Amino acid sequence: MSHSHKLLAAPLALAAFALAGLSAQAQTASKPASKAPAKVPAKAKVAPAPKGLPAATEAQKSAAALLHLGRSACELGANVDVALDAKHPGYVDIAFGKQRFKALAVMSRTGALRVEDDVRGVLWLQLGNKSMLMDVKRGQRLADDCVHGEQIKAVDAAKGKPVEGLLDARPAAASSPASSSASSAASSAAGIASSPTPAASR
Repeated sequence: MSHSHKLLAAPLALAAFALAGLSAQAQTASKPASKAPAKVPAKAKVAPAPKGLPAATEAQKSAAALLHLGRSACELGANVDVALDAKHPGYVDIAFGKQRFKALAVMSRTGALRVEDDVRGVLWLQLGNKSMLMDVKRGQRLADDCVHGEQIKAVDAAKGKPVEGLLDARPAAASSPASSSASSAASSAAGIASSPTPAASR
């Protein structure tokens, strides 16, 4: 090959090499980019199921049966709703505004009915004429002077009964033989003292 031919062949080889590089870049650009593997979402943590409530005793069930169910109207326009838990016999559901309490009933020695939520520290105290809702932990009343329809009936019935006064007549006590003898002696002495003295003979 002559020197002139060599000079012509070199630029042609360079051009062919450049075209080959451009073609490879074009093919690479035409291929769709591979998608990144999708992230698998982490499994949501499932909250553990709440432990079952301990079974109520027969005494607690009997006390719950004595509750006045339904709404009690309290002072300052507040209301307290009391209902039995159908799924857990002996337990009582108490609603006060947006607050909800799960409680057990206990009959006290004084006759008052105590419904206590030991977890929240709340006590519903049912008396004969009224009820009250107390926050035992803070030592304050949440609702006072709460009255149920049954309590109103009991108060009205009590007002209709006669009340024995202190000055009411009482049956006279039977007199003892000693007191009768003393009374007779006193009467005889009084009669002798009152009789006229006979005039002296002249």
